[in-house]
Amino acid sequence: MFGPGSAEQFGYSKDAVIDLFEEALTDLIAQGYYSAGTAANPTIIQLDLFIFSGSAAQDLFGQYIKQTFEETFNDTTRHIKIQIDVEAKAFPGIYYDYMMTGEFDLAIGGISGSTLDASGFLDVYASDDRGGFTLNWGIDTSVAEIVVEYQNDEEQTVREIWSYDAIVAALTGQVYVEDGVEAEAPAEE
Repeated sequence: MFGPGSAEQFGYSKDAVIDLFEEALTDLIAQGYYSAGTAANPTIIQLDLFIFSGSAAQDLFGQYIKQTFEETFNDTTRHIKIQIDVEAKAFPGIYYDYMMTGEFDLAIGGISGSTLDASGFLDVYASDDRGGFTLNWGIDTSVAEIVVEYQNDEEQTVREIWSYDAIVAALTGQVYVEDGVEAEAPAEE
């Protein structure tokens, strides 16, 4: 959770994170997903964190996340706590077998664009898997909901609402956009 916080924490507020965790637990208990535990027998919410195998830095990262989550997300009133199991996965399987299919609780990975085609890598976040390598889970990027302002041929500022997909397509090539979404170009007469 980012918001009011010190500059040293880049706006991160641990207190706000804990408050949101406790609010989520209250909702999940009310919905019947979890129940309060006891001091002797706490309710455990187990999460798997997938990291890259063969990397000392990833191992350290995994242990840091494990320790931080388990210390932070520990409701001592209702005796509910998070347990993180760190599991190393080989590349590229960490992407193809887990991340691209959404088969994970927490995962770490990265992708970098080419300096010659930086916008060409934006398609990895499109929900339709247009690039064959998606890093999008559950966000419909075809919906027009992003404000776009540009200068038209008459030098007038135009303000429209576009979809992420339409923006990516416009950055990487020619596209016909209607009502902010990609559309078929009208047939020429």
